[in-house]
Amino acid sequence: MVRRRRGLSHLLAAIILIGIVIGLGALMYAWTTGLFRAKSKVAVANVKDISLIKTSDGSSAAFSITIENTGTVSISSVTITEVSGSLKDKDGNDLSIPLSDIAPGKCKSESKALDPSSVEFGKTYIIQVVVNFADGSSQKFTVSVPVEEV
Repeated sequence: MVRRRRGLSHLLAAIILIGIVIGLGALMYAWTTGLFRAKSKVAVANVKDISLIKTSDGSSAAFSITIENTGTVSISSVTITEVSGSLKDKDGNDLSIPLSDIAPGKCKSESKALDPSSVEFGKTYIIQVVVNFADGSSQKFTVSVPVEEV
């Protein structure tokens, strides 16, 4: 008497193999698109634009800056100051610009009129930018800004 082995039918084997291939394909897709990466918090800011202008007749001057939040953590505050303290606003105070609440992926701009007598043509001023993030971390920039004549 000969015993015959019984196994899976060819149709059932094909369905199981197709299921395995689809499962492996889904895992590869998830891995390559980053679905398995930890959602890390990144605190990064950028000075997108900065300028210091003075009219050619010397009657007015202004400072403007744009901060971009390129990370994943909200910016709670930004403090912008001129290092030497020689730039003065219209009231004679040192240049100081506070910014706050910049969401991830967003920008915020601020301009301030300056005392034109405190801005010298041909000079480059050092601006310090301190960014504080909602997670308690901070980032500090130092940017050189030449005076532009308009």
